[in-house]
Amino acid sequence: MAISIAKVVIIVIAIIFNVYSINDGCASFLFFIMEILYVIAVLNDNLDFNKYLFYPACFSIILSIAYRRLLFRLSSPYKGLFRRRDIKNVETELLRVDGMLGDEFEHYVAKLLLVSEIGFVNTKVTSQSGDYGADIIAKKLNGDKYAIQCKRYDKNVGVESVQEVGASLAYYGCSHGVVVTNSYYTKAAKILAKKNNIELWDRDKLISLISRIVARKRKTKTNNVDIDDIVS
Repeated sequence: MAISIAKVVIIVIAIIFNVYSINDGCASFLFFIMEILYVIAVLNDNLDFNKYLFYPACFSIILSIAYRRLLFRLSSPYKGLFRRRDIKNVETELLRVDGMLGDEFEHYVAKLLLVSEIGFVNTKVTSQSGDYGADIIAKKLNGDKYAIQCKRYDKNVGVESVQEVGASLAYYGCSHGVVVTNSYYTKAAKILAKKNNIELWDRDKLISLISRIVARKRKTKTNNVDIDDIVS
């Protein structure tokens, strides 16, 4: 029985795909085992190559790719976004955020808290001089009050921001402290925040909030996202 090199290559690709997918899902693992069994069957009994090996291999590749894409969409910060255009809109908005000045980022976050519909009903940017460690004071519908410090950084945010927002809680009468950044946090900042019950919202959290807005705008058939347009 003649077997083309192309078909053998596809089968090898299928096996590689499923070896790396074993930890991702039961389906890929089962297909991997099935392909091994069929290889043995074909070698021993000369069974139909296409029916018992090539077609299952092709289907396995498709299933593996589809599964990985679905897993990415459901577990990543882009949760709920299935179109490339939507993800591109979020990435474009992030680039705009990265180019903001500190005070611009503070006002941006204040608006974002309201329009992302995560429970905040009021936000106020504090005075730039003497803010006592909080850039935004925000209230939720249930009455919870948040002191929020914003850091538009090109590097990881350190412990100083955690210390400052923690100190601001008593001054502003807040029950929750949050540091928001377009970047990420140092290990020390994470440890201190955990000890003091301070929430750390990093770049992934920003992506998640912006994605909520993009998903909502998609339903109204608006192709790009602009926080200022939404608020106005």
